[in-house]
Amino acid sequence: MEIPYIETRWNYRSQKVIGQAGDYAINLHPDITTLGAAYLDLIEAYEWKAITILYQDNDSMMTLKQIFDRTSTVGPMDEFRLVIKQLDHNENGYRDVLKEIFFSESNLIVLDCEKKILDEVLKQAQQVGLISQGYFFLLTSLDAHTVNLEDFKYGGTNFTAFRLIDVDKPEVQNVIYSIVESMIDKEMRMAINVPDGNLDTTTALIYDSVHAFALALNELSAVQQVRQ
Repeated sequence: MEIPYIETRWNYRSQKVIGQAGDYAINLHPDITTLGAAYLDLIEAYEWKAITILYQDNDSMMTLKQIFDRTSTVGPMDEFRLVIKQLDHNENGYRDVLKEIFFSESNLIVLDCEKKILDEVLKQAQQVGLISQGYFFLLTSLDAHTVNLEDFKYGGTNFTAFRLIDVDKPEVQNVIYSIVESMIDKEMRMAINVPDGNLDTTTALIYDSVHAFALALNELSAVQQVRQ
């Protein structure tokens, strides 16, 4: 059936569906291998050599595959090294594995985890001493910009992350305003400041998918009759 299918996140199942749907399916989420290549390019640009990778689950293996593959090209005189640790959660939260990194004196850290636990992981990293002068973090979450880093700004740690959303663009600010405004009671709208910069990637891609579908439908109606 010629039914359009638009995906806004990356996963194995959606890639299989899109492959079967042919020209009627698209995925707006960046390809995972492209993201991995971007992370590797950044690491090489920063000239990071001895890196600790903190990953959440098996999905991280695909996200970070380009970095892992880099080790296969390491020569005997190359200083590029990886230490890989999973973010195991227990009665101490994530502190046990974070303490291991602290005592290892590794200061170049790639943190791959979902946004929903990112704030908690960073706060516990701060508690064990990882958020301090001389530490560098690459946050792979495309929603890292929605996490409040105010508590970590004075520790001397360098945080680097990618984002798809340019919150300085007027179009993006208008979308953020309209979304927040629709959630506020009419009587309170004039008294509340609408926050900016907190549009997450999923919401942005859903908005883009609806917009893309509307544009396609409009273009289609211009060349042939669309039956309702």
